[in-house]
Amino acid sequence: MKYFSILKIYPFFALLSILFMLVMQACETDPGEGGTSFITGKVYVKEINGSGLVTAEYYAPDERVYILYDADDIYDEETRTSFNGMYQFKYLRKGIYRIYAYSDVSIVNNFQEPVIVEVEITENHQEVTAPEIVIERR
Repeated sequence: MKYFSILKIYPFFALLSILFMLVMQACETDPGEGGTSFITGKVYVKEINGSGLVTAEYYAPDERVYILYDADDIYDEETRTSFNGMYQFKYLRKGIYRIYAYSDVSIVNNFQEPVIVEVEITENHQEVTAPEIVIERR
């Protein structure tokens, strides 16, 4: 009789073990949204005339800033800078992030290239300040 009752309990423990492994696997998180950390930074603009001389410098208001999680090639989120050139990406998990804004390369064909900075969040509830992104306007 004891043997029969063990067989009834065994499937329960097997199912419980499988569920536990699935939950633990789901807990392995990649960089991205859903965390408790955030990244802040600033975007700085250098206006350059046709002769290549800097005519003005200032922190960029209302500039688009993008973030790439992990090794992504397409941006995962975007925000805009405040009046003082500051931006913030919230609710991030531990990991490596690439943040960028576009800089003008040529006034003739309106070509732009990304200026990328990389930051790493190493713990929960962390505030990381990214290096300043310096872009050119022509």
